[in-house]
Amino acid sequence: MGLPFLKHRHILLFFVLGVFLAVGVPQQGVTQLATPAAQVQQGVDQYEAGDFQAAIASWQTALAAYQESGNQLNQAIAAENIARAYRRVGNDAEALPYWQQTAALYAQLQRPAKLGRMLTEKAQTYTSLGQYSQAAGLLCAVASDGPGHDQPPCRADSAIGLARQEGDGLGEAAALGSLGEVYRLQGRSEWAEATLSQSLEKARATNQGTYQAAANMSLGSLHLQRARASDRRAAGALQRGDDAAALRQQ
Repeated sequence: MGLPFLKHRHILLFFVLGVFLAVGVPQQGVTQLATPAAQVQQGVDQYEAGDFQAAIASWQTALAAYQESGNQLNQAIAAENIARAYRRVGNDAEALPYWQQTAALYAQLQRPAKLGRMLTEKAQTYTSLGQYSQAAGLLCAVASDGPGHDQPPCRADSAIGLARQEGDGLGEAAALGSLGEVYRLQGRSEWAEATLSQSLEKARATNQGTYQAAANMSLGSLHLQRARASDRRAAGALQRGDDAAALRQQ
């Protein structure tokens, strides 16, 4: 089950599918822990127990083995788990290369829906690091220089573009929500409202209550941000003795 996106770190983890398992995981036998599949399962157990650093170590061991064997799908699963665990402990910088690796592997495997979802999670990591242009580029398109410009269309190879091509409504809702949050943090309030409203509509269409709540939360933050900006403008007008301008901000 996904988690809501939390506000700037607070509102950002909009789309997380959870930890994946590799296929064929042995269920018993201590000596089998040497196998990469068992290392993946061990990491899952450690993650669920809250021992995230141990989980990362187990998955890194499994990833190295899968790289040696050339198993791209299991490499992607292990790298995805590592990236998510690094985000869970607040180490976004360490998560980034694993998101990059995961996205590259899903591209090679020709799994565009998964690629789109990984681009969304990678973009969320960039946003947590304050790198908004990189995040916007992954989610849709590189934004133009100023908020007065028209909102750019989404590229076909972006997270939103891939979700739309694949009919992945959940992935599209997540990517739109993440992009709307980027726009909000950049101060592009009109773009943010339009994009978050699209996310909310898509979440409703796919019957995803968690994502509806997340989009509403981000829209609420946007409205609060606008109200505070209006209050600041009104206070400035009053200081200048411009009562008419102050009234227009109310």
